[in-house]
Amino acid sequence: GIRVHVRSAFLQGLLLMGSGHLPTYFSRWLPLLREWEEWCEREGQAPVRAALQFVLADRRIESVVVGVESVEQLNEILAAAEPPVSNLPTEISSDDLGLIDPRQWMPR
Repeated sequence: GIRVHVRSAFLQGLLLMGSGHLPTYFSRWLPLLREWEEWCEREGQAPVRAALQFVLADRRIESVVVGVESVEQLNEILAAAEPPVSNLPTEISSDDLGLIDPRQWMPR
């Protein structure tokens, strides 16, 4: 009887901005974020699609809440939702709350 809704699938846009544009706070995670970028490039996946598909692949998740700044962004996210990506990056992960919990980020 529990419904799971996920937000911040893009880590507040962090997974979409590219390692060359990261605020200095994220410097210590630069190798991991570069690995993410390299995986997306190697697999021919747009970061928005790969991040969204990673969340959508979990059958326990009923819906994903996203924020957008334009109709174009909304359309890009909707297009990224289908069809599923079959080879998601399971080896790229972190349980460091300083990275994965935006509430803990320092002011940017």
